[in-house]
Amino acid sequence: MLYRDVDKKDGSLGKWLGIGGKHEIYETSDECFIREVMEETGIELDTSMIKRRGICDFKSEKFGVERMFLYTASVQSDYYNPECNEGKLKWIDKDEILNLNMWEGDFVFLKKLLSNDSFFVTSLVYGGESGDELVEIIDDKLILTDIDSLPQEKMDVSTLKTKEEKGAIDKNLLMYVSLNENNLKHVNEPKEGIFIAETPVVIKRAIECGFEPESFLCEHRLLFDLTEYNYKDVPVYSGSSEMLCEMTGYGLTHGMLSAMYRKELPSVNELISNESVRKIAVLEDVMNPANVGAIVRSAAALSADAMIVTKGASDPLYRRAIRVSMGNIFDLPYTVVNDYSWIKELKDKDFKIVSMALSNDAVFLNDEALSGLKNEKLAICFGTESTGISDTLLRESDYIVKIPMSNNVDSLNVAAASAVAFYAFCN
Repeated sequence: MLYRDVDKKDGSLGKWLGIGGKHEIYETSDECFIREVMEETGIELDTSMIKRRGICDFKSEKFGVERMFLYTASVQSDYYNPECNEGKLKWIDKDEILNLNMWEGDFVFLKKLLSNDSFFVTSLVYGGESGDELVEIIDDKLILTDIDSLPQEKMDVSTLKTKEEKGAIDKNLLMYVSLNENNLKHVNEPKEGIFIAETPVVIKRAIECGFEPESFLCEHRLLFDLTEYNYKDVPVYSGSSEMLCEMTGYGLTHGMLSAMYRKELPSVNELISNESVRKIAVLEDVMNPANVGAIVRSAAALSADAMIVTKGASDPLYRRAIRVSMGNIFDLPYTVVNDYSWIKELKDKDFKIVSMALSNDAVFLNDEALSGLKNEKLAICFGTESTGISDTLLRESDYIVKIPMSNNVDSLNVAAASAVAFYAFCN
């Protein structure tokens, strides 16, 4: 603990404080904590030694709102550098900490830190005649804040019984509670719609690829991570995992969702105008979102350059498709087509149409006649899970190809087949 006794004008003069300080620009909370401990005590930490323990908001009319991210750390030695320019440092036995002269609010969160290892969220509201009196302690509310951690209002959804009531709280929460994915796709018409991305890894990848978040919904513990995204004025809703599960009706995968704005899709001509686009995956009515996501992941991993999706296929930006693709859809250029006019557009640009199908006149993938296709511009087509590629597309195909099978197996799942085909034609 740090005893403040240096600056006679210090508002905390004569009080004990924990180690900490303010974020530097573009610094994560973890980095801030590690740096502050090093600067104030000389103790060197790394991320394996620290534990995120909670969040405490200090709110008053007099000073506005400040958010504190709370940590504990484990060290193997009682060493510290006694030369601290902010006061005197001293190791304090855990049983004695609450007997120290501290700010009233500090007692609240330190008691929680010392009592157990569970993550907590607390808001301390100050008021009274002086504005410095602790008048209310609020635990585990749904917090609406912006990305630079300035809470705007608080709301408790625990008393809401229906999805309609929950969605009526705020239009942004409607995205997570009451609208299905098809509704979200059309929610901003005539402008582009919304999609939901989930997991911190996928959401961060979407942002890095230029997708703009409308809002975030996450467990309290992940508010620490949101400081890495450096977004301003984007609503962030957080709550306990139990509260968010009750509100949405399902558990959040890895604790985070983000409603994000879709981008306008290119035309087929715009998609193929780039000379670097030489291998295109075509998904004709592939309806399972998991299959679409797996094909996208294989396409990205095995050097396909772009993708065409028919209107009857599952949307590549559906939540499950995005998750299965591991976010690879965000940097794989694609478009959606309503008819078969794309075939002529591709052939006019010297693309060969290769259809993967169990057809009597199909040639095997390892046939010598196909050996030169790696150097050609190709559209590699995959059909719907039940009946495969349509007769219309088969008639327009330059090549119909099937994968050699063994042990009386007639075919692979479309996602598995796509990986084989991409490996054969794109590498």
